Amino acid sequence: MGASESFTPGPDSFIVPMMPAQIIGHAPILETLRRVKERDRLGHAYLFAGPARVGKTAVARAFMAEVLGTETPLECHPDFILVERGRDAKTGKLHGSIVIEQIHALCNRLSMAAFMGGWKVCLIEGIDWLTADAANALLKNLEEPHPKTLFIATTESLDAVLPTIKSRCEPVRFGRVATAEIAASLVGRGLAQEEAVVLARLADGRPGRAVAYVENPDSRAVAAETIGALAALISAGPAERLAAVDKFLPPALPFIEASERAADLVDRLSELLRDALLVEAGQPDAVMHVGQRDRTAALARRGSRHLAIALETALEAKRMLEENVAPRQSLDHLLLQL
Repeated sequence: MGASESFTPGPDSFIVPMMPAQIIGHAPILETLRRVKERDRLGHAYLFAGPARVGKTAVARAFMAEVLGTETPLECHPDFILVERGRDAKTGKLHGSIVIEQIHALCNRLSMAAFMGGWKVCLIEGIDWLTADAANALLKNLEEPHPKTLFIATTESLDAVLPTIKSRCEPVRFGRVATAEIAASLVGRGLAQEEAVVLARLADGRPGRAVAYVENPDSRAVAAETIGALAALISAGPAERLAAVDKFLPPALPFIEASERAADLVDRLSELLRDALLVEAGQPDAVMHVGQRDRTAALARRGSRHLAIALETALEAKRMLEENVAPRQSLDHLLLQL
């Protein structure tokens, strides 16, 4: 990345002073970004990759606020630019892509001098949603960046990003956050210790999911209902499992929404399979979904080899979804392995 410093976060135990309150975990990443900037070795484009709700956007926004030297919301700063999928004016649902018109508007703003005379920063949420035309329009700015311009783009998978885009960005990989760290943060926000531990475990290493459970209790109820429905399929026959796909993914569901819903279902099934592996390994107290212990115990009795194959199938299903394979086909493939 030219003059930029190689991105190498420190050990997970590294403690960062003045960690923004909204960020849970990822202290080494934020500290490395700060250190690179202080040494005037900051690259012009970074690609934050990791699971949904793991904290990529929170870290990006916190660092961009520091680059701009502002404590006000980024949307209030004239040199902050956000590019994300738009929403349908009638339904409120997200569009299926980031289109070329959005990138043309971005390029137009980047061609102007910074309003505050310093940096311009651009956050692209879900860069893998760019259409081919939009990606090509963005390439010139990535190849020939304006001075003091910082791009940070997010993605759940580096493999889902076009190679031409990926090769012009420094990858920054976000891992899942330790359950204890999430729980401690929730306690700091006023939750009782016992509830914080439960929600942290349910978050599966994704702080954003835990915070959503706190801020919107209904989301936790919906998640529990989904997990219960999936767990019930463990003892069901193949025909019943395939019939359940129609309930999870109604035929009339738009492709993008079906893909996102299928990805969430695959994640939930993976959680149940990991719980079963823990039970099979003699660690029932470590399971994530304590309300499904009986069903995961039944699954555990099928043996670690069966569970390992099912988990590998879950990874394959996730890859299929990232490659835009039909969501129903991906989910069928996984459910038949349970």
